[in-house]
Amino acid sequence: MATTAIMARANMPNIHPCVVHTLIDMRRYPNASRIAPLNTQWDNAVRNPCLQRINARKVAVIGDTTGYGVSATNASAG
Repeated sequence: MATTAIMARANMPNIHPCVVHTLIDMRRYPNASRIAPLNTQWDNAVRNPCLQRINARKVAVIGDTTGYGVSATNASAG
């Protein structure tokens, strides 16, 4: 994640195989591109069957305390 800003300052292309939304900001990082689905795409792929097929009222979202874990947990719970 730290290299995104460095590569943007150096005007280098940066291709991310990740889903972290904050890494793909066209204003801050114009040369960064994502090759993976958005967080919301895979969140919906997991969340919708739980909420619609199983009719679950509550679904636990568990994440770790790394930067990615926190951002993914927040996106998944939203």
